[in-house]
Amino acid sequence: RLHPGGESLTLLDHGKAQVIQLASGRLVRAFDTGNPFVAALSPDGLTVAALSRKGILTVWDARSAQTIDSWVFSGNAAPTLRISNDARVLALADSDATVHLIQRTRTGLWRDRPFPPPASYDDSIGHVEAYLAEDGSRLALWYYSRIGMHENRCAWRLYETRTGKARDEDSYSASNCEDLGVVLSPSGRYLADLADGILIVYSGRSPTLRNTGRRTEHMAFSPRESLIAIEEA
Repeated sequence: RLHPGGESLTLLDHGKAQVIQLASGRLVRAFDTGNPFVAALSPDGLTVAALSRKGILTVWDARSAQTIDSWVFSGNAAPTLRISNDARVLALADSDATVHLIQRTRTGLWRDRPFPPPASYDDSIGHVEAYLAEDGSRLALWYYSRIGMHENRCAWRLYETRTGKARDEDSYSASNCEDLGVVLSPSGRYLADLADGILIVYSGRSPTLRNTGRRTEHMAFSPRESLIAIEEA
């Protein structure tokens, strides 16, 4: 992930973090997060979070390799972990499709707020993904469950992390909605969803639809959220 200002970036591969200066290619910092079950970078690349196989969730400052905080996660984690830029909000999926929103309070303690899956979700044949806005203000959850040989059931919900209340949601059936999931814009204001070649962008008003007609591998919002880049399969 590229750091603010564009002078350096952080790479994370199999639990090993590296901070590299772009102009010279020099390795500025390297450290190992300890063969974690799952690890993640913040959107600005300045923070690393990792969950150990013993259930210890640790957050590091990437530039100094210093530990910011660590605590015990009591759930059964699935490989989905997200962290906000300020390292005060994390989202961690449980193996039963419950997503834990972990927030640092003003007193320095960590609060775990669980979000169970919809009643229609079948965790034996599906999965869940979680997405955080860069500032941690919004959380998007995306659920996928197979309901037939060529049909899948997909659903997403968008929450305000401060209150835990759902801001928007949708569900639908499609043949290939499991390929991509949804993409949350940096501020959390927009959510893009792609299924069966139909791109839908939600912003709290009537959704914008566009038929791409092609299978897609990846999507990403531009930093100012005025454009969406789509990589075709």
